[in-house]
Amino acid sequence: MGTMKATIPRILATVGLLWSVWAGVRIWTTPVVTHRVAMVAEGSNEERVSSQPFREAQRFAEVSPLGALPLLIPVALAALAVFGAWIRESFSLTLGAVLLLGYSFVTGFSIGGAYVPAALCLVAASSVDLVQRFRDWLREQPA
Repeated sequence: MGTMKATIPRILATVGLLWSVWAGVRIWTTPVVTHRVAMVAEGSNEERVSSQPFREAQRFAEVSPLGALPLLIPVALAALAVFGAWIRESFSLTLGAVLLLGYSFVTGFSIGGAYVPAALCLVAASSVDLVQRFRDWLREQPA
């Protein structure tokens, strides 16, 4: 019965890790398209200024000054949580979940939104694990 109880947090945490890897690969490979406007001066005395819209597409690798590091951090945090789930160590599972949720919040205006589902999976895994451990503790108490 003990191994069956550990299955749900393990599955949820593993899904969170797989989502983090998938999101990182998608962010790394999907070009980011920005729409900009260039101001162009025309004429001999530059008396006329016109705006010309243009699109620019760049990969994350070209834009990120830290390279792949911002994409590897959420994978490492999710891996910490998975490790905690598989060895039934609540602290590691909860720490990984909370840190990934915080990372998603801090990086929310750029890449963080992609990791919210993974963070929620880890929070769910941690919650289920803690509830199961509390129930086990209650059963062990003398009547």
